[in-house]
Amino acid sequence: MSPNISMWQMALVLLLFSLSAIGLSLITVMFANSSASAGALQPLITVPTCMLAGCFWPVELMPKFLQKAAYFIPQRWALDFLVKLQEGRSFGSLYWHLLILLAFALTFFLLAVYKFSRSQQSGQFV
Repeated sequence: MSPNISMWQMALVLLLFSLSAIGLSLITVMFANSSASAGALQPLITVPTCMLAGCFWPVELMPKFLQKAAYFIPQRWALDFLVKLQEGRSFGSLYWHLLILLAFALTFFLLAVYKFSRSQQSGQFV
């Protein structure tokens, strides 16, 4: 199967999304009491956000308020970025998507760093 976009473009989009995913995982760890509870929380966050973002079905099938809520999730921006590239838009014209994915990653990392710096349980996590 050909994705109809160059591999470097797809790799860059997925790399930016992976930074957001790592930040979201750190936030999950931030709320967990142990590694077992962090592992249990991951699917409880990942699956609903993927559903809302349009990974399992098109966003257009959801009600309008859920379509608008999907734009507060990094998965939606990554999917939208890839779809627009496949439709033939140039990579440079989608810089806004790139900046928003970076903003999600930065926000998630900053929240995690702040919480870990204020928490005493980080040494007890394992």
